[in-house]
Amino acid sequence: MLLFCATMATVGIGHHVGWLVSGRAPVVESSWRFMRELREPAELCERALVLSRSGVKEAQVARALLSGEDTRDKAERLYVIPWREPGGEVGFLVFPHDPAVREKSGGLRCRSGREQDEPVAAAELSRLLSEGQVAAGTAP
Repeated sequence: MLLFCATMATVGIGHHVGWLVSGRAPVVESSWRFMRELREPAELCERALVLSRSGVKEAQVARALLSGEDTRDKAERLYVIPWREPGGEVGFLVFPHDPAVREKSGGLRCRSGREQDEPVAAAELSRLLSEGQVAAGTAP
């Protein structure tokens, strides 16, 4: 009986180890991931504003970010969309491509002349996109 239980336990352990190793999901997730989710939109917002000030057209900023060696990885994970306030002030909305991450973290709104970027909740982000304040032809 003891030998049978030991064999079953060994087979069970082997099965679980094989299942963990062959799975696509990470076995351990870094607790620092949330820092990247907060930092990357701010970096892209700042870079988008710099490009806009240097003469790159608003509609071409996302393409310029994708072609940059230092911003390509971030720009592939995040939308960078020009937007306008009712007064005509130009800025950018930066938010994740992944809808699940977007629902959790929302996005970021940045504009010239502002000291800090403004976090945008997921519901507000949906409202901004649906109200048409986003520049034409750039919505996801």
